[in-house]
Amino acid sequence: MPTPTWEQFQNLIGIAERYNMGTIIRVDKPDRTMVSMAVYVGAQGVYSCDVRTKEEAETIVEAGRHAERYFYPIDEDFVLIGVQIESVEAMKNLDDILSVKGLDFVSTGGADYRISAGITYKEWLQHSRRGQVDRSRSVHPLLEEYDYKVMSKAREKGLLMFNPHRPREEWPKLIEEGLCQMFLVVTDRNAFSKACKENLESLRNLKENACKRK
Repeated sequence: MPTPTWEQFQNLIGIAERYNMGTIIRVDKPDRTMVSMAVYVGAQGVYSCDVRTKEEAETIVEAGRHAERYFYPIDEDFVLIGVQIESVEAMKNLDDILSVKGLDFVSTGGADYRISAGITYKEWLQHSRRGQVDRSRSVHPLLEEYDYKVMSKAREKGLLMFNPHRPREEWPKLIEEGLCQMFLVVTDRNAFSKACKENLESLRNLKENACKRK
């Protein structure tokens, strides 16, 4: 699926605002221009994938805090700035990265970290809950250690935590323990898949009813 253009992002943000929803854009690398553009088109938050060093985190914060807003001027504190930790290198620099002033939240990226850590798909699948191919339910020991280390360090630094991989049954406990405050409810892929299944089921029912009438 192609990445939306900035104009399309702007339109999506406008739609979200009509329903009193906030918007956060994830950029695919710690790039100053991309971060600035995310703020420029109206996003209330921006975070970058694959942040590996303190310097990259500083670049994101500086770009996000000093970007111009297309629609209206903003207070620097209005925009949430985050980083995604998803590599072995980033974990080695975790304390330095999360100490960057102006950072608001941190996210994990289990699939990319798995590859960075050298965990094969077969090894990951062997530890998958219920034997299902479901990335959100992976409990490989190294991935669990990675997840909880990032969450614990974020709590220690007073940062918000976004973990898109933890299953829903864990959310209340994670919130209570102060380990995570932001979760992934649904992806566009899952929503599209669900809608397709529902439409197919409706067509199947129509076909069956038509056959019965004959």
